[in-house]
Order: sequence, then C-alpha cells, then structure tokens
Amino acid sequence: MALPSESIYQPLDPSRSEIRLLRLHPRQTGRPDETLQLTMFTTSLHEQKYFALSYVWGEDTPSNPVTINGQSVPVTQNLFDFLLHYRDLTEANSTWELADMFFWVDAICINQGDIHEKNSQVLQMSSIYRSADEVLSWLGVEANDSNYAIEVIIDIAGKIAASLDGDDPLSWMDPSQTELWQENSDSHHMGNRFWDGTIELMWRPYWTRAWIVQEIVLARKVKMLCGMRPFLFQDLVAIGTWIMRLRPHHCPSFVDVTIWLYLSTPAYRETYWLAELMKYVKIIQLLEETARTETFNTEGNWKKILITTRTAQTSDPRDKLYSMASILRRGVTPDYSLSAEETYCKFTKMCIEADGGLQILLFAGHGLLNDATNLPKHHLFLPSWVPNWDLLSTTGLWTPVPAQMGSFDSNGFILERNIPPYTCYGNTLEAPGIHWGEVSMHVNFEQDNENWDQFWLDYIEAHSDQRGASGARALLTITRLLLLDRVPGSDMQLGLNPEALALEKAIYAMVLVQQWEDSAKFLQEARITQYLDQAVDGARIRELLEVDGLEDWMASGIAQLASSLVILSTCYAFFETTQGHLGWGPPGIYKGDIIGILFGCETPVVLRMIDSHYIYIGPCYVVGIMDGDLLAGIDNDSHRIKRFNIV
Repeated sequence: MALPSESIYQPLDPSRSEIRLLRLHPRQTGRPDETLQLTMFTTSLHEQKYFALSYVWGEDTPSNPVTINGQSVPVTQNLFDFLLHYRDLTEANSTWELADMFFWVDAICINQGDIHEKNSQVLQMSSIYRSADEVLSWLGVEANDSNYAIEVIIDIAGKIAASLDGDDPLSWMDPSQTELWQENSDSHHMGNRFWDGTIELMWRPYWTRAWIVQEIVLARKVKMLCGMRPFLFQDLVAIGTWIMRLRPHHCPSFVDVTIWLYLSTPAYRETYWLAELMKYVKIIQLLEETARTETFNTEGNWKKILITTRTAQTSDPRDKLYSMASILRRGVTPDYSLSAEETYCKFTKMCIEADGGLQILLFAGHGLLNDATNLPKHHLFLPSWVPNWDLLSTTGLWTPVPAQMGSFDSNGFILERNIPPYTCYGNTLEAPGIHWGEVSMHVNFEQDNENWDQFWLDYIEAHSDQRGASGARALLTITRLLLLDRVPGSDMQLGLNPEALALEKAIYAMVLVQQWEDSAKFLQEARITQYLDQAVDGARIRELLEVDGLEDWMASGIAQLASSLVILSTCYAFFETTQGHLGWGPPGIYKGDIIGILFGCETPVVLRMIDSHYIYIGPCYVVGIMDGDLLAGIDNDSHRIKRFNIV
C-alpha cells in the first residue's frame, strides 16, 4: 500500500503488544459517494473491543482514496468495497453487534513499508485474531444469487445443526422443500438454485487465500458478510459437516439423484465444489483432535493440514508457511528478511528433524508437476528435496501418492539395524536407502489422454501370457495399479491374492469406469479366466453391468474411482522397471531414473544420478512393493544400503 508523504504511522511498542485500530465515521452528508473518513489510533492488544477483518487483498494496485487521520491513503478495490458496505450497513442497522465498532485491517494497521514492524505484527497476528471479539469475513459484493443462497443457509442451518446431535443426519430433511432437493435451474452446476448459489459463494476468491485459514480457524467467532447480508460461518460449517456424514446413507426418494451424488460423493463434493468449505471443516476437526490428544506431530496432523491447504494462494511465497505458523506448530517464525528459498529450506529441515522421518518428501521433487502446470510468478531456486509450496498452490488436481511403507520409519528400521540416519548439511540431504530398480519405460498420459483406455487394453492383451515381477498375471497387476490396490467402495486392500468377490467388484469398477463394456474379451467368462489365475464369475460381472443404476455399495466407489483416474492420468506418469514392476511416478520421470527406497520415507522415490549426486524427482507408487520381504537380508553391513547425497 502506498503511503502518504507524511506517514500516518508511529512506532509500535512490542513489549506492550501494541496494535493499531480503526474507526469508520458515519456520513456527514446524505451523498452516497461521500469520502470514507477513518480514525486510526494505537492501543494495547487487550485494551479495546474490536473485530478483525478477514478479506482478500486482491492483485490490483491501491487506487481508491480514503481519509485516515486527515490524510489521503489509497486502498484496493475490495477493501474499498467493504468500507462502503460496512458504513451503509452500520447506518441502516445501528443495533447490529458490529455497528460503529473499532476494527483491525492488516493492510492499513500494519506499516507495510517497515520490515521490522511487519515481522513483529505478523508474529502477533494469531493473537490479534484470537483476541478479537469477532472476525468479520468479507466475501465481496452481492453477485450470482448470493442473497438467495444466504437466506436459505440461515433458514436451514439451525435444523441441520440440531440433526448432527443424533444418529440420523437425514432427519431434518423435508420432502416439501422441493427447492432444495429438485432441479429448478438451468445452471451448469447441479441444476438447483440454492446449491448452485452456494457453489458460487464458495468459489469466490476469498476462500483461496492462505491467510484466511488462520484468520478463520483461530477466531472465537466468525461472521460472514456478502454484500449487505451477514451470516454465521458456523452455519456453513454445519452444512459442511452434514454433507460429510451422507456417504453411508441411501438417496431419499424425494431427492434428485444427481443432487444427491454431488452432495454425498467425496469425489464430487471435495474436488468439484465443496473443497474450500471441506478444507475448513477438516482443519477445525484436526485442531480439536489435537487439543484432545496432544499428539499433533506423532499423528501427522501437520501433514494433513499442509495437504488440505496446499492450493491456498499468497502474493508473497513466504506467506505460504508464515500464514500457517500458528496452526502448524512447526517453529516457523515469520522473518521477511529471509528469502523464500531460505524460508522453505529452513522449514523442511525443521520437519525432518522434528518428525524423525522424511514424510515431507511427499511434497517435493523437481519432476513432481507436469510442464503444463501454470507456473507462479515467483521462480524459486530450491534443492530438489525441498517442497516448492508456491508451485504446488498452482495445481488443483495434484494429490500425493498413497503411503505404501508406513512400517519403514526411521525410529524402527534404522535404529534396529544401527544404520546411520539421514543428515542435512547446506543444500544437501544425505539419506540411507536402497537402489531398488531402474525405469525402463514411461508414458505421460497428460499429453495423450485420448489413448488412455486403449493403452490398458493393449497392454493387458500384449502381456496376457506373461507374469510380472510378483508372479501375477497382467490383468490383476493393472487392476491393482489403476485402483491403487484398493477395492472400490471399501477400505479393503486388493492384494496379490484377492478374494473372488473383491476381484469381481474391482473388475466391474474397471470395466464401468474405463468404458470397456463394449469389449467382449472382458465380458466373456472364458476370456476373463484366461487373463487371471483367480476364479471369478464372469456372468455375475455381466449381470452387474446390465443393472440399470449402480449398486449401493459401488455408487460412491465408482465416482471416487473416476476422480482418482483423472488425477492419475493428469498428474502422474505410468512406468515400468527393468525388473518388471509397474507404478505411478512424477511426470518428470525419465528412462534410466532410479527407483529407490529411502529409510524414513513412506513411499518409494524416483532419483536421477548426476555425477556423484542425486536429483530427487519425486515420490512414486509401485504395485506390490510390499508383496514380498523387501528388506530380507538387509542389515548394517549389507552391500545394498547406499548413502544418497541428494541436492
């Protein structure tokens, strides 16, 4: 924010926890375009009642003048819009609890040109939001039927919240409220005016900013404001919590099937429209769990929060971590004298030291994202083992590969065999591990998605009389690969020797989602048997495919699988090793790259040898890597153990 020639700022005293607060003056005339007049003053944190504003700064240059302590100060359009609406709302409803109240706005109340003050105030920001009587979240001006959506949210939130205390989350649903449960609009979302309006509300830029997470989850009470309509954030949380409990329930007869699918299926609600709301619900639940168990680090909650907030945006790449400092509890102290590269390296080293493991590598790698990713405007030069949180925020689809080797933690495996642990020195990570194999071929479907279905059919046909590295036939191996070794619609592992019913469900899901139903070779019992060692009932699979509509046990599983396949085909590359193992790797994987096991990492990894060092390309997933005794014969003197110097 550009400052006036005579600064409106006087130094703050950190020892007194001083902050600046604002008061917006009422209009002196009846003119709607009257200049916004504010008074700013200094006070200690707990001396005054105030609300803290949560909002999006925006990318535009401050150009809208307001008057602060008699001096003209430019602010961004979004902040200017808030001040106008807040003044109008206060004048229209003088009994509103936030009317004519002191308030705190970071862009104005922090001297953005003073790095020392900025460090101090950002460090205190969690206390500022915790101490505020309320946090007011400004979503922006009224648009896209937001008034109607908010009106309905206020109406149903209390009923939903009451139902959450019982065992039946459907108990509040009223068949006569057809405006909630039937298609009544021609929008391109769910075809329902209320749910579509709520989607638009949740797609506003407000929800994408990283600082918003801390501001909301640390607040005593959060009130939302969109245009002139205030409502409670807790109303949204109630709706989000209710939606998360729908999965095991059947679609009521009075609810449109499409609407129910979007509400009850994780693949739709989390990756399509309710992802932002789910983010806050999940973080609040994680923090509540932390408060109850005090097991923040050992339970891996920090990793869950980083995954959940990965797409949150910041103007300054350092704020990707600074904005989460009070939530992550990783010892991150805001210091704007450090570069983004120094900040990210420092955080990664702290994570490795605090966790006694290399879980942080799930987010790192120079080949982690494909070349089509929209690169951020900040080009950071980082060691390959340090996650680039700024880059990760630019891709919405990417998710980490699932952990395959939870038993390989450093405290167990390394200490048991007296293997020297990993160390960080300078920009190098030295980690013990195993050179497990090399990549012999790879396919990036992101550049050739149209041939996705045919590729797998051709691969299975070409390898029908062969057995892979684990001894399995190609159809089973490819099924395990595409399903990430899980039976759709359940938490069961498929495995090397699956039960017949589990395998039938898996093949059914594959045929349906991959649109292989026109291929007779997968529908004829004899042909299915030809591709498998296991006995399966091909007739039963055909019957399932002929049913009009999905079985209850598969409805959400099919949708989740479809979403998973989109992520795999877009964000990962298929690879095969010289030993015949199949897997998913980062899109930057090349022929000749090494598949390695780093002790303390939950997944296999892809490494590229350059002279005497290694570049970390990213984590990977290998089918059946735990089928056998992977570590048989490995001890402290084993020649298989290497020290990888990763730069």
